[in-house]
Amino acid sequence: ISETGLRDCLKEAPKGYIIVRFLVDAATLDARGSITLQQGIAAREKGTVKAGRDLAAKYMTNVRASAGRDALIVKELNNCELRVGRRLKGPTCSMIRGELITGMACELGELGCESGGETIVTIGECILLRDAVAHLSKLQEQLQRRVEKDKQHLEDLKRAKSRAASYAEEVTEAQFAYQQSAGMMKQLVKAITRVSQLFAQHTQHELTVHG
Repeated sequence: ISETGLRDCLKEAPKGYIIVRFLVDAATLDARGSITLQQGIAAREKGTVKAGRDLAAKYMTNVRASAGRDALIVKELNNCELRVGRRLKGPTCSMIRGELITGMACELGELGCESGGETIVTIGECILLRDAVAHLSKLQEQLQRRVEKDKQHLEDLKRAKSRAASYAEEVTEAQFAYQQSAGMMKQLVKAITRVSQLFAQHTQHELTVHG
């Protein structure tokens, strides 16, 4: 918890949560848990905010930010790049310029501005889940090659039927390696199934603009 503001170039990366009671300038905030900016952040396109769970702020200006789950913005999003895993809640918030991506829903007070500048809202794209799928797919390809290699090595040893003193030990080691890689593949398939289920939960997309 910071009882003062955070100045330019300051970097905070705790494992838990961040709460800042006063203004944040062009600082870098990165937390595995949630981040609360009770006044807000004016980053001048230099600062970044990354919350592993939820993000809450009074206002955000010229900042790149992300929240793994939900975000709550009270007054204003001005020229920001914000990515939210599930929902942005901002019934009294005005979004002026910038880009917003949410996985499921977005609620805003006002959207866009008459003075020009592009304002983009994308709903139904979960960046974190998409990256997780890409990562798991890459792991699956690598692990599949390992499983096939371990299986082939075990089969070759069994066909050899050597009488060498070390033969039984080699077969045992090959069986263990194959069982280990096959077990890892089983766990990976479970993880892929879980991610697919999370995707299924992101099928209801909603945009609400009150003003």
